[in-house]
Amino acid sequence: MAEDKVSAYREAYDAWQKQLAGLHEVLLEGKRLDPIRLKGLLNREARAKRRYDRARLRLLGIEDEGPFSDDGDADVTTEDGPDATVCTFTTKAPGPPFNNPLVNTVTVTVKDAGGATATDADDCTVNKS
Repeated sequence: MAEDKVSAYREAYDAWQKQLAGLHEVLLEGKRLDPIRLKGLLNREARAKRRYDRARLRLLGIEDEGPFSDDGDADVTTEDGPDATVCTFTTKAPGPPFNNPLVNTVTVTVKDAGGATATDADDCTVNKS
């Protein structure tokens, strides 16, 4: 079995399990999130699951079949697909005093050449040490 397919499968599985654990905290253990963070969590879990599904299909040798094949202009993409766009946002946290923890949420909307749009949000928590 090709080592790159095995490695991609394991990475995708681990990433999905991480997002799924966060989702389980909300759905099964009652952790409360505001609507923007919940939407971001749901989007991250869904993307991680799709990435895992594609890696699993490649590992099984059926990568070109079904709804997970990518024609280069898919509505659903991952960070490593041909339709991917990766964005980086860097900023300085405000100096003291600030509320602890400080939560920074970024929401991004992208639009492709065909006019389709997608929106996602992510957050970062900084705790005062």
